[in-house]
Amino acid sequence: MAKNETRSKIAISTSALKRLALWHLFSTKLDLVLLTEFPKSGGTWLSKLIASYLKIPFPENESAKFEKALLHGHHVYHPNFHNLICLNRDGRDILVSYYYHMFSGMKEIKSSVVNDFRKNLNFKDYQDTKVNLPKYIEYMFTQYNKGKFRFSWSEFVQSFYGKEDVIHVKYEDLLADAPQTLNNILVQLNEEQVDIAKVKSIVNRFSFKNQTNRKPGEEDTKSFLRKGIAGDWKNHFSPKACQVFDHYAGKELIHLGYEKDHNWY
Repeated sequence: MAKNETRSKIAISTSALKRLALWHLFSTKLDLVLLTEFPKSGGTWLSKLIASYLKIPFPENESAKFEKALLHGHHVYHPNFHNLICLNRDGRDILVSYYYHMFSGMKEIKSSVVNDFRKNLNFKDYQDTKVNLPKYIEYMFTQYNKGKFRFSWSEFVQSFYGKEDVIHVKYEDLLADAPQTLNNILVQLNEEQVDIAKVKSIVNRFSFKNQTNRKPGEEDTKSFLRKGIAGDWKNHFSPKACQVFDHYAGKELIHLGYEKDHNWY
């Protein structure tokens, strides 16, 4: 059993190193399309839309090959990245989505990861987001970013300030008008003539309803696609949670246009 676990870890490490090399060293040579997001921003959905239209591989949960493809990941800005798409989402919605992602015990998350998260944030009732979010938000901006991703949502947003060699996209725009948003991305990727009928067909194929058999807003806390809406943070943030979030990332909310000033709470 120990040998199998060791082999598995080696395989994962090798695959991760290969992806890192593709992002940093081969994206221009292979004409890769790179999509980066802070986790829980809708990156998998957008990746499927773009890769399907362009008819290129999207190695979601498998080892990437040295070929033209769409690679999805969680990276801050780097000038080596070619055909880079940055997907942003309201950080308040991200943290609510990530809260359920880590605490609900969904099948995509290893139990050991969930247990570690619960150990670090030992809440009495994990369903009580109103009480838990202030402490959780502080943890996500001060401690969790020192681990796996090594950057907070605010640091991710800051890394793209003033970067004009990037295609900037908002999750909320995808929700409001996915065909038009996808069309805009394809144009910026130098697609000369975008087939609107094809765009609409792909958007329909990967809609929240067709992927989950639920309407947007119908929640399944154990699903990777939990709710599929914008603004859900309002159902979970207490005044204290708003204050904590604004302290750590209020400037980024304003920069991205999600709020006009710090008087939003």
